[in-house]
Amino acid sequence: MMNVREPNQQSVYILGAGRCGRALAHALAAAGHSIVGCWNATAEGAAETRRQFPSVPVEQAEKISSFNQADVVWVAVPDRFIADVAPWLSGVPIAFHASGAIPAERLKIRGGAQFVSAVHPLQSFPAHTVGAEHLDGVYFGIEGDDEAAIVATQLILDIGGVPFRVSTEEEKALYHAACCVASNAFVVLFERAVRLFIASGSSRAEAVRALLPLVHGTIQNLEQTEFPLRALTGPVARGDTEVVSTHLAAIQQVVPEEMSNYHMVTELIAAILQTK
Repeated sequence: MMNVREPNQQSVYILGAGRCGRALAHALAAAGHSIVGCWNATAEGAAETRRQFPSVPVEQAEKISSFNQADVVWVAVPDRFIADVAPWLSGVPIAFHASGAIPAERLKIRGGAQFVSAVHPLQSFPAHTVGAEHLDGVYFGIEGDDEAAIVATQLILDIGGVPFRVSTEEEKALYHAACCVASNAFVVLFERAVRLFIASGSSRAEAVRALLPLVHGTIQNLEQTEFPLRALTGPVARGDTEVVSTHLAAIQQVVPEEMSNYHMVTELIAAILQTK
């Protein structure tokens, strides 16, 4: 009996089924697309992929046996390995990679895929298992061949994402830099806040628990406006130099190694307030 697919259903192979790759697979499967295979670099990763997708073939070998069943191969390996796996894509009609920094053309190296796109989710992926909802409403940056970008756009819409097209290398670098500031720099700032809280006499666990509701409240404020500075509160925003001086004195006394970081943050706040 013939397998009859829906007109827009795609068969997708996930090359690099780590945190991002598995989240993509869950979202695509929930949207009605077929995951015809996954590849992991390590035995541990392959075991976790098999646990989450027991009916999907999971491979580790360099020669991939399931590519010929795939309409699309979505590469989700770390950026530094994209060029290494590109030659494996020889004969593949359409391939994506999930990097926001690497040009799509990297997938054509040494006889790679025919049509390619970078299809980058603006989302972070936790260590624990996440379902299809983790990509609902997430923006995806698309760069590359029109033939591949058209397919990528439809897949993103199918999983509830928001596609946007990037035309130049500069645009790609700038939006990716914005992502790094919003996500990576925030984590570093939160760690600095945790260390200051610990210096007040709390444990690390208590510091994190105490600060997280404040962060969530700030995010809720940001969700209410397209002008982030409207969500800014605190002594620098109010021009309360006495409070800032009190902070500096305590930091100098207890955790002087944090002085330069606090200075840097307050100066950045003061400078950006002048651009309002």
